[in-house]
Amino acid sequence: MAPKNRWHLNFVEDAKENGHDWAEGVDRVWHNVVCPRCDGEGTTWHGLSFAAEDFAEDREGLTEAIEAGAFDRPCEECHGNKVMSALDIQAMPHEIQQEYLRWETEAINLARADAQERMMGA
Repeated sequence: MAPKNRWHLNFVEDAKENGHDWAEGVDRVWHNVVCPRCDGEGTTWHGLSFAAEDFAEDREGLTEAIEAGAFDRPCEECHGNKVMSALDIQAMPHEIQQEYLRWETEAINLARADAQERMMGA
């Protein structure tokens, strides 16, 4: 089974913690989607950085190694499965869709506020 989307898991866990009866039913509306982080490749770039000198010394060998995936790592989101389970929002009852959209908007606003505070040095 593909790993579940963390964002959607947080929504379901929040609903269960807040005592929403419908939270259990939401667990039945998962479907597989292509991993948004790796675009279905199953790997991501490890984030190594190279200096100009590295390319100057062995440009051809380093380029070949990069293209061959020598520095790739399994995707952190899908764990190399290329797909992950996500909530099928359209399959949810309308009331739960509305609750999800409210929750998502609130979570995005909180994330923006946290990012702004970090930028301000908080």
